[in-house]
Amino acid sequence: MAKNVWTPAERVFRGWMLISAGMYALGAAAFLVIGASIPGVINAISRYTLPLPLYPMPTDAPEGAFWRILSVSMMAMLTWISVQAYRDPRRHGNMIPILLLSKTCSTACYTVFFIRHGHLAYMVGFLTDGPIFLVTALLWYAAAGGERNLTRGEDRILAALGEAFMPRGGRFDLGFADVREASLDGTTRMLAVMDVPTLLAMRLSLHFLNWTPVPAFGRRLVSLSADRRAEWLMRLEARRSVMLRTCVIIAKVLILVPFFEQPEAMDAVGYDPAARVRP
Repeated sequence: MAKNVWTPAERVFRGWMLISAGMYALGAAAFLVIGASIPGVINAISRYTLPLPLYPMPTDAPEGAFWRILSVSMMAMLTWISVQAYRDPRRHGNMIPILLLSKTCSTACYTVFFIRHGHLAYMVGFLTDGPIFLVTALLWYAAAGGERNLTRGEDRILAALGEAFMPRGGRFDLGFADVREASLDGTTRMLAVMDVPTLLAMRLSLHFLNWTPVPAFGRRLVSLSADRRAEWLMRLEARRSVMLRTCVIIAKVLILVPFFEQPEAMDAVGYDPAARVRP
């Protein structure tokens, strides 16, 4: 079997999953061996550095022995998920939402409990699990497009935008729908040479554009008719917001450059590559 060739986004994500597997494995060992001492250490730090109430400690038994066992179990599960995602993010990436669900619950609970009680221990938990959730979510999303660098949903958004920018029977008889697959393949080639932050920004801008009509029409861009879609994009491009205009420009670059590279589009606009003047 041929070895997988990972995209740059997948390589970054795999590296993070390897780091995560190590963190969760060490966390399992730490919770099992020294978990009873962790709240006391945090209390000691809080006592001498921050004017916060101390986390209540039991007086007649180790702290949370029963709950530490469940923590070790959770850490073992997250370690296994991370290892599998590192081995093959395309095959096992669908397990990452389980990991993200775990971090969402812990981050939310730490936040609520810190607001209610003000203990440094809860702040430490929030500052640990919150960034882990954010980094994992962003890198997983960046890698989710696989070898095409685009998800099926993003293909659909691009197609909807392309049909709005270049409808059949507009300036030319040819429309985006006539060369859809070839144009989308051209877009994936453009994305393949981008670094991970740029790729992530490009893809997120597509989703942002897709959701912009919801306050006005109660529907996403892909659900609007082609005429209303085109009208909405023209309205966005005329807005004073730099972010809105930038997102529309990004969409045009991702769609129109590959579109006009197609032989059918060159014929439609009367462009003959062989007739170019050469020095």
